[in-house]
Amino acid sequence: MQVIEHTVLDSSTTLATETAKSCCIGTFVSFQSPTTRFSKRGAVKLNNVAFSDDQLSKINEQLSQLQASIDSLTKQKAEISSPISNRDFGPRKPKVPATATPNTASNKSALSPDERPYLGESSFELHSHQTGQILDIALHNSPAAGQGQDVTSSLQSLRGLHNGSIQNSDVDFTSDLPMPPVQTVLAALRLIDVLPRGFLLCSPFGDGQFFRDTCQRYYFPVNGYSAADFIITNGGLMGIIGLANAAQLEAEGIDPATAAQVVEMCSNNVSVTISKLSIYLEPKISNIECLLFGVQTAMAESDHNKAWYLISFAARLCMDCGYNRLKDSTDGIDEINRIKVCFWFTYSFDKALSLNFGRSPNFSDYDISVGYPILPMDNGRDVVFLWFDIAKLQGSIYEKLYSAKGQQDGPEVKVMNARHIASELGHLRDRLKIILGKMTDIEREPFLDTEITLLANLTLVYRAVPSQKPAHPLRFSDECIAVAREALELHETLCTKLIRRSEHQIRMYIDWNLSICPFTPFIVILGTAILDTNAADMHLLEKVVESLEHASVLAPGAKKLLSICKILLQGAKSCVEQSLTSGPPPAPQVYTQRPQTSSFMGNGMQQDATMHPTMDTDWSTMMPEDWTTLQLDNPDNMSLLFDNYLAGNSGMMPIFETDMTRFDMV
Repeated sequence: MQVIEHTVLDSSTTLATETAKSCCIGTFVSFQSPTTRFSKRGAVKLNNVAFSDDQLSKINEQLSQLQASIDSLTKQKAEISSPISNRDFGPRKPKVPATATPNTASNKSALSPDERPYLGESSFELHSHQTGQILDIALHNSPAAGQGQDVTSSLQSLRGLHNGSIQNSDVDFTSDLPMPPVQTVLAALRLIDVLPRGFLLCSPFGDGQFFRDTCQRYYFPVNGYSAADFIITNGGLMGIIGLANAAQLEAEGIDPATAAQVVEMCSNNVSVTISKLSIYLEPKISNIECLLFGVQTAMAESDHNKAWYLISFAARLCMDCGYNRLKDSTDGIDEINRIKVCFWFTYSFDKALSLNFGRSPNFSDYDISVGYPILPMDNGRDVVFLWFDIAKLQGSIYEKLYSAKGQQDGPEVKVMNARHIASELGHLRDRLKIILGKMTDIEREPFLDTEITLLANLTLVYRAVPSQKPAHPLRFSDECIAVAREALELHETLCTKLIRRSEHQIRMYIDWNLSICPFTPFIVILGTAILDTNAADMHLLEKVVESLEHASVLAPGAKKLLSICKILLQGAKSCVEQSLTSGPPPAPQVYTQRPQTSSFMGNGMQQDATMHPTMDTDWSTMMPEDWTTLQLDNPDNMSLLFDNYLAGNSGMMPIFETDMTRFDMV
């Protein structure tokens, strides 16, 4: 009798197919006639085997069951081999609530399948997980189910290994920190409906209803609240009340003095609580969102090392969750959108701080397939998508121009890369102008500083293009100078406007722009003013310093920037005055290029043995304890001061971590 083979066209189900074939053959043998005889050569001879209708019916029924089992296995193949295969095989356990109840330790249990850390395709744990699923399904659906007790017991042990390796690390949380009264919070929640729609898009949570639910969990803790709930509540209130203007606040019964107190209180709560978080945070979205609020607070405190640590932590949790490869689905669209907003803001902060610190980003673009979130069709959405595109280019700036590999490329390659990135930034700037042109003046204001970000990054890119004039540490290409000058003019105008509008908005402008892009335009125009004794550029620098003086009263981040810029401006004035009083400026020193020893530097110049060696990146090594010994009236010494930054360092963050109090100006 011919044996019918039921196969599945997938290599991963070979084991189940062989099991089905064995069961099928065994069924046929069990129904053979007793008259069957075996020859000496082992050949099977079937003599007059007669099957009744009942026997044939049973055989067909067995075959149908086998076919159904194999079809079921094939149907589940897509789920087993999906990129996010953090699902348990066998019965699922009920989902654990996300919040932690204060003073209760009984809520700790294993994570639900949807909250388990993401396992990449190369993971051995994932491979063993998938194989266990296949074996489990094959055993449960085959006619021989129940006979392989040893195998079933082994699979249960395998499930235990997978489940046991993931523990809920949520700790019980309570806080004695002061919080805004409930009436103020209710008024703040009503402000969500009157603030520009783009506000929510600028927040890590990106969803007004989700934020209302989080506030309710904290202020009415029926089931307790987590540290993430506490931080998100404070961070959201800080953003809502801070961005509302005086008229909007008064309409909801919040006077400006109360608003300022609430913003300061919430900022302090986030800062204190974020520093107490465990390094073993669960990889879930609420924890990532609270880390993003911590990043914003650290930036506002001008603590950029802390911001880098927190964004690195958030990026790791994103990858642990598999958000970098999140797939679209028709189920849970709101939750998927929330995850996408969270991921792309984490990505943007990571790329920006990476560029400023001159460190490798945590995310690699080749491992990202998640799309942008689905947001309301308006101009605010277009600006947010533009921010994400800027972040991608910031990653390219670091990789192509300032990374170790980028620094090893020859001058021609580096200039080619710089011009390509500059072209991409130009396209983004054109997009921004079109978007802003469709907005009203009120809608446009929250996004005006986006152009500052573009211009500052463009200045950094053009640093890699050498000047056509004789090489000098303070000389840049004409494109670099033009873009830097435009950036400072826009900065001075925007800073003056925001100071008149809102204390919180000027803080946000200083902190976000300081951390999103280096203040390179100031350095470029300073060097140009010194070399060309340009009075107009010197006046522009004075206006920028004046705007920073006004902003420093409100924004701590501006104080350090102000100290540095005032010191550099004083040195530049000394150089220019010395040049004007001593007659025509001396001819600039030309550094002889030696191809056999040259290496390409960050500002597009070639460094050789005749140039000063690259100095230590610590700002303190560039400024001696006795400032007067540097003799800033000497242009050559001034060049020494700038040589380190202008020659190779892409960011200014190490400068801002230095204690500048000894350089305070009278």
